[in-house]
Amino acid sequence: MLEEGSSVIGYLTTTGRVTGRLHTVSLRLVYHRGKVYASRRDAQSDWCRNLLKNPNVTVEIQGQQFRGTAQLVTDEALCREISRLKYGDQRRLEKRTVIEISLISDQ
Repeated sequence: MLEEGSSVIGYLTTTGRVTGRLHTVSLRLVYHRGKVYASRRDAQSDWCRNLLKNPNVTVEIQGQQFRGTAQLVTDEALCREISRLKYGDQRRLEKRTVIEISLISDQ
């Protein structure tokens, strides 16, 4: 699948917190220690608010689709590590909201 520490463009599908409809966005994701991470400056985007209400998500990476469960990361050191892996510029120093997605095996 992915190499440890890789940062790739993928698709995250959440369930709308108001409509109940599927909502898919393209995001830069980080693969770290067997989990997938998404981040942004704050938790105000639709995809972020959606998964905070319903943590069941789908992630598509390199043409493969995975089910997962998302949760907000509260560990500041892990948030900094994800930003470092995701960005190679000044943005890696900015405080970000980080979401951890544990992938669920269908096997």
